[in-house]
Amino acid sequence: QSQNDSVVGVHGFDRHAETFTEGVLDRNGPGCMNGHTEWGVNAHAPITQFIAETLEERLPIHELDKAQLLKDVSRSWDDDIVRQLHDYIEVPAKSPAFDTQWAQHGLLHRVLHNAADWVRAQTVPGLQLEIIELPGRTPVLFFEVPATRTAHEGSQQTVLMYGHLDKQPEFNGWRSDLGPWSPQYLDGLLYGRGAADDGYAVYASVAAVQALKRQQVPHPRIVGLIETGEESGSPDLIPYIDVLRAR
Repeated sequence: QSQNDSVVGVHGFDRHAETFTEGVLDRNGPGCMNGHTEWGVNAHAPITQFIAETLEERLPIHELDKAQLLKDVSRSWDDDIVRQLHDYIEVPAKSPAFDTQWAQHGLLHRVLHNAADWVRAQTVPGLQLEIIELPGRTPVLFFEVPATRTAHEGSQQTVLMYGHLDKQPEFNGWRSDLGPWSPQYLDGLLYGRGAADDGYAVYASVAAVQALKRQQVPHPRIVGLIETGEESGSPDLIPYIDVLRAR
């Protein structure tokens, strides 16, 4: 990245948890993780608070109503995004390293198109989205939101939001009442494969942008890149970056 560019690593939130073999995903309350098998995603404070704090750190404090931001993002999360992630968990969209017939099965395409449909439905002002698929490569979702800052405020900066929608395989060790493709929402936690790593990323990213738009907070140019091969080592990421480099 150039000195004028920034990267918001939405994926970084669940990486905090992945550094532990036993621990909690939720930094502000109880979660559940047994190795990488059982994930409890808190649908309330942790992720929405994370979004609010991250945005507040990157914007002038007088421009951002943190309480309203948290309220808006929490409402979006509770009323809509949890349901989206519930449906996402049901699809065994395993990464190509764990499903060599991924193209024929079409599951990576399904979750990517579902996410794209949701992003379009948010009608974020100025947001342009497309699904790109190079021959023989896993598809990616790319979106762009033009800057609303003036030149002296840093309108030439670009913020990159990154995530992925492919999943690890089932593995074992699940509790008897839980399963990788059977979402369960228990005591404020959503259990199932892929929601924390990394299905929520595109939804959290767009919810954050929409929250800025609601408050009419000037922002730099924002681009999002959501891939479907990360759990296989991202073999297709660099080819897509090369294709999108000019953008």
